[in-house]
Amino acid sequence: MNTAIDQQGQLVGFAIPSDDVQKDLLSYQKGGKITKPFLGVEYVQITPEVKQKYSLKADNGAWITSAGDSTGASPIVPGSAADKAGLKNNDIIISVNGQALSQTVTLAGLIKNFNPGDILNLEVLRGTKTIPIKVILGQK
Repeated sequence: MNTAIDQQGQLVGFAIPSDDVQKDLLSYQKGGKITKPFLGVEYVQITPEVKQKYSLKADNGAWITSAGDSTGASPIVPGSAADKAGLKNNDIIISVNGQALSQTVTLAGLIKNFNPGDILNLEVLRGTKTIPIKVILGQK
């Protein structure tokens, strides 16, 4: 769905993927508002550069951190699904429902395919141990 066109420039357009629009319409029809699944973490997608710079143990994944935030705020939203499930600062989510995260498969990209209330099975690297964590997605 086209959302805007910059006619001053070179007719650059901006669009929302039709799958996202369809999901939003269904959400609105069902409950009178658009709801999105919400995990409640701030994270950095691991790349080779990030792994090396911060000496991380995983090649891929979503590193829960507020490394780019100078305020020192927690990367876990209080009361969120992540908080309730016990995710912690510096955890690395390496898979969601068995699907490994990578530079092309991101945490946000996977979560948007679910609905609030869905249960996700996360594989999390905490220190040197890989642990399973179940999380029930919240909504925003």
